[in-house]
Amino acid sequence: MIKKNAFLAVFRISADLNNRIDGTSKADGLVVNSVALGSQHPEGLLVVQDGHNVMPKDRKISNL
Repeated sequence: MIKKNAFLAVFRISADLNNRIDGTSKADGLVVNSVALGSQHPEGLLVVQDGHNVMPKDRKISNL
């Protein structure tokens, strides 16, 4: 049994070069939801703000 508020792990948000998705930089916010959100996100969702788009280079607007 996991103790309430016990430390579980560390993770890193990094780039996916194959899918032309950059990591996060200058993130000033995030949201975590642990409620099931349908079949694609049965354990919840983490959304992280990204201040700069590094990839793809042809995208002019950040946070799309």
